[in-house]
Order: sequence, then C-alpha cells, then structure tokens
Amino acid sequence: MSGTWKEHDIIPVTIASGTAVTTSSVADLADYSKIGLICATLTTGSISFDVSGDNISFYRLKGSDGTELKVGATTGSAAFAEIPALAPWRYVKLVTATQAAARTAQFVCKS
Repeated sequence: MSGTWKEHDIIPVTIASGTAVTTSSVADLADYSKIGLICATLTTGSISFDVSGDNISFYRLKGSDGTELKVGATTGSAAFAEIPALAPWRYVKLVTATQAAARTAQFVCKS
C-alpha cells in the first residue's frame, strides 16, 4: 500500500466534449478493491474502460469471454454498483461516444 492509503475515496475524472470517441482523464485506483462509478448524463453511447498497470500503455477491458465490459449511458445521472473487473488495475480511463459537453464522473472507492 502507498503512503497515502485511505479507507475510501472519491476520484473524479473529466470526460471531454468531442465529435468522436472520447476518453476521460486517468483515475489512479491504487489501494482500492471495491470500485463503483457515479456518472453525469451522457449525450449518447455507453461507457467502456481502458486500463493500465503503468499509466503508459492502455488496453480495452474485456471479460474472460473476450467481450468488452461496458455500462450503459443513461438519460439522467446514474450510480453503478461495484465493478469488480476494475479492482486489479491501477489506472483507468472511461471511453464514451461523442459528448456534446464536458462531463464529470466519479469513481467511488473503498479498500
């Protein structure tokens, strides 16, 4: 565990507006094993996850069956329960379709 260990934390990321696939800023989820997500209203699409162990090379998160893991976009703000597939990864970015305006999402983390 790092020297800044906390039992729980809220880690915000920004999803930029754009005209194509949009990637959020990076969240450092080190030291957390239970991870949820609060997301503002999205213009369209679903949320996928790009993950990394080194914050340099990112890979699309897929399940053991090879299917891309996603959560659905909503017409209002939404909270997604624990997403266990994120627990092994230190760095995570959200990936969405075109967004009309910048959005803020928050990872809700517990150790």
